[in-house]
Formats: sequence, structure tokens, C-alpha cells
Amino acid sequence: MTGTRQLVRPRVGRFISADTLVPEPGDPQSLNRLSYAANNPLRYTDPNGTAYEESAGSVYDPGYWLDITLWLVREANYDISLPEIRAMAYMNRCPAKPLAYYMFKELVQDSGPWDFKDEIRRVVGDPVRIGGRWFEYSTAGNILYGFYGTAAGFTPIELYIGAGMAQLLDHLREGAEIGTLATALDTSDDHYAVRSGIYLYHQTQGRGKPLTVWEFCALLVQYDHLERMALREKPEQFGVPPEDWPFRPGDFNGPRQPRPARLFRSFP
Repeated sequence: MTGTRQLVRPRVGRFISADTLVPEPGDPQSLNRLSYAANNPLRYTDPNGTAYEESAGSVYDPGYWLDITLWLVREANYDISLPEIRAMAYMNRCPAKPLAYYMFKELVQDSGPWDFKDEIRRVVGDPVRIGGRWFEYSTAGNILYGFYGTAAGFTPIELYIGAGMAQLLDHLREGAEIGTLATALDTSDDHYAVRSGIYLYHQTQGRGKPLTVWEFCALLVQYDHLERMALREKPEQFGVPPEDWPFRPGDFNGPRQPRPARLFRSFP
């Protein structure tokens, strides 16, 4: 028995009646609506038979549209398929590494295509829900920074230093908080969000495994430094979703176009 919603046959790990949701249509396992916790109950849990309802933006939750988990996973899968990622990964293995640095900087700089925080805050607000937990609005961008940077061939140290230098520039220009040398001058919560993105890549794409909502949520729970990220309290008011919900890859891209255009053909 799982809560009051679904009955499970524990010996076979299957629901007696079909689940009411297909949590991740792109994952063939999700199409089997009799399977419990993706047939891996040692790793996943689904206490009431509707885990997606509680953690990835189901319309049955009044705050469903503030959950950007599905957008984050789709955005991650889309962006690492772009030729710019492959180009940077190649450059990181040859003397063209400085060009890889430049390309990545153009993509993740303030208001760049992969600087998602401002649009997330404008459209969704603060906080947002990711994987069933509430986070400060910039967290998704920090996770994806680590994920993309690792896919592009940068080392963790390079990514930490890059994030720390950006934070230092914000400190000099705007008086923003900075961290310690232990986090390469980045704030602690941002640093551990970046680390989670690195971890996420190594546990999925780095092993040739797809990144799905199920996998993302499971890895987030397992992440050793989750409590050091920018966790927030659940908001009291949820508002109403914008007309363009559900969110798609590109919806939160920053407005600043990377230059020169010939290096970034995916960003016209």
C-alpha cells in the first residue's frame, strides 16, 4: 500500500492498478504505468503513486507551474547536444583551449544565452521548485553551468575559478557578496550548486546514460551537499502561470547574443 492512492504488489514491485500519471514521456519506462518507482524501489520512492505530481510540475499541485524541474532537464539535454558544446570539448583537447574559454564565457556571461537567472526570476519568481525542493531562483543556472562546463571538457577547478571570478566582478561593480578561497571566491550556495551540476553530468551523460526527470530527482536527493545549496521556504502564494507555460528550452535564455556570430550558429 502506498499512502491512500495506490496498491503495490511488493513481491513483484508493481502497482495493482495503473498509475494515473506518465511522469516522463521521453523515458520508455514511464510508459509502463504499472511499474513502481521505475522498477527500482531501492533507489526511488513513490509514496502515493504520483511522485511527479509532487516534484515535477503536475497540474494537481496549486504551485505546479513554479516547478522548473522538467524545463531544467529538457534544457540540459537540448543544450549539450549543440555543436558549440562539441566544439569546446574538442578545443579543450588541443592548443585551441583559450578559444574554448572564450566561447564558454560568451555563453554564460551576465545576460548571455546560458545566464538563465534573470528570466527565471522575471517569469517564475523567487523561489522556484526543483526536484521537490524550493531553491533561490538562480540555482538552476548554477546547476546547468556545472553540467554544461563539464560536457564542454572543462575541469572542476576551471569551472570553480570561472564562477568565482564572475562573483568577484559582481562584488567590485555592485558590492555583491563573495565567498572564501575554499569556494574560489564564489558564494557557498552557488559553489555547491555548480558542484551538483558537475556531479549530475558525471552520473548521467558522462556514463552514457540519459538525463531524465527520474534520474535528476534521484541524484539531487543523493547529492552530499544538497543542504549547502540555496534552499528556501515554500512560498505562501503561487500566482498563476504565464500563457507560455509549460516552459521549453530557450524560454529563459538571456538576451545578450554571443559574438562573433560565426562561432555561435545555434544562437542567431
